[in-house]
Amino acid sequence: MIVGGQNISVALAPLLISLNVSDKSGMSSDSASIEIDDTNGALLLPTVREPVTIKLGWEGEGIGTVFDGTVDEVRARGSRSGRTITVTARSIDTRSEVKRAQRRHFDDATIEEAMQAAGKTAGVEVTVDPAFASIKRPYMALDDESFLAFGERMAHELGGTFKVVGARAVLAKRNGGVNPAGQALPVVTAAWGQNLHSYDLTPSKGRAVEKETATRWYDPKAAEWKVQKAETGTEGGMTTKTGRYSEADQDGAKHKAAADAAESDRRSGGGSVTIEGNIGAQPEGECMVSGCRPGVDGTYRIDGVIPRCIDHDLCAHSRSPMDII
Repeated sequence: MIVGGQNISVALAPLLISLNVSDKSGMSSDSASIEIDDTNGALLLPTVREPVTIKLGWEGEGIGTVFDGTVDEVRARGSRSGRTITVTARSIDTRSEVKRAQRRHFDDATIEEAMQAAGKTAGVEVTVDPAFASIKRPYMALDDESFLAFGERMAHELGGTFKVVGARAVLAKRNGGVNPAGQALPVVTAAWGQNLHSYDLTPSKGRAVEKETATRWYDPKAAEWKVQKAETGTEGGMTTKTGRYSEADQDGAKHKAAADAAESDRRSGGGSVTIEGNIGAQPEGECMVSGCRPGVDGTYRIDGVIPRCIDHDLCAHSRSPMDII
């Protein structure tokens, strides 16, 4: 673990009570919680906004960064049973420029150009998925809207996942299974009798399953409303999900229908599994579940990863569990 540019792993090891990291797709901020034994009250407290990097791994497999952010809160607790310090860190510095409102507009600009310009004002380097980068829109505006809110809106309209980590931001395609550079995300296995600790899965939820989505748009040349549709690809889909709002043109309707289709497919089933720690597990990647039972086994899209470490001695000699949502 690196805090404020200093590696404190060796000093922290005998005092660590628990470490939890939450890495989720979508709009939520990644977070980390570190609980430390403060019996002697001699710990040097980190300051708010101090940079934090957490790396985890296992012998023979190397290590990888599972969290990168800043200190958000430091809490001290004490009672007759002992004293502890809990440090909470988040990937988004909410006191930074990413939350400051901007007033600007873009004419005939691509999604990548608009996102990078707004990100530069907020002090953030932006990477846009090739699937979205070249999409051009006649007009985009931030009307007292922060960079963070603008990125979330673009992700919602395009069917993407937007995430800010420190001074970097990524707008990636949802359900794509690849990172913004076009590289395939690792596939994680959860096999009963091997690395799977527990599972709680619902392969098919008892709600209406959409076969397709539909978004209205107005064609000024034909002087009429038209409908753009997109297939969800969900097995057993029967109904059509109609968009709540209409779009200004056909391109906007096409992207919104595709975004709704991707979200509808994700809601068709879900749950969680707990496996032995695997640093390859990433949101938007895939988890292959096997050995549970027919009808449950299969491939699931990863929505969130929660590495955990409880008691340093235990973590040092065995794989700590990891929750996959």
